[in-house]
Amino acid sequence: MPCRKTGPMICFSLEAHAVDDAEILQTIRETFAGTDRIIDPHTAVAVAAAHRAKGAAGCAVLSVSTAHPAKFPDAVEQALGFAPPVPEPLARVYDAPERFEIVPSSLDAVRAAIG
Repeated sequence: MPCRKTGPMICFSLEAHAVDDAEILQTIRETFAGTDRIIDPHTAVAVAAAHRAKGAAGCAVLSVSTAHPAKFPDAVEQALGFAPPVPEPLARVYDAPERFEIVPSSLDAVRAAIG
């Protein structure tokens, strides 16, 4: 779908792209080399797809990152040769004891569990 102006500053384009593991790692490398920012593999998929988007020609592209690269240290290390730093709040989550409750698979049981 070509870029369609939806307002004075907004273009709209909707496309789907597949990105394989090799391209994910390459996108992590290229993004870091070009911006000094470490991105996670999910963001790398969005960035790689945005670079390919034919309908985005002439439009600014916004890719929103929804995960921290420290959640994917193996992939980042494979791409960049080092693991990303882990922010203190995430480190606390990793160090916290795991808590869970097994709930029967019914809507009522789930509602009762989350109260």
